Amino acid sequence: MGGSGSGFDGGDGAGSGSDSHAHEYAGDIRWGWCCPRCERDVSVTKDPRSETFVWACPDEECPAVGFGFQSRRRARIALREYRERYQQIYR
Repeated sequence: MGGSGSGFDGGDGAGSGSDSHAHEYAGDIRWGWCCPRCERDVSVTKDPRSETFVWACPDEECPAVGFGFQSRRRARIALREYRERYQQIYR
């Protein structure tokens, strides 16, 4: 269903292992988030060809991307979870 160029399996919350974790952020949805890798603002958009939602870092040098999400909310939650995992790797 989804994936990314940065190693994150992002389709419809898959790979998170816990849907309850996703509910923690359900009320904290904004129009965009920060890229997990380079801290730039990232927005979620709808891909008109696939009718799914996608986020991608606007910096051409950054490989962070997620796609194949069934809703804007799920894309944002997955982006936030990816950011948290990425930050834990480099602590």
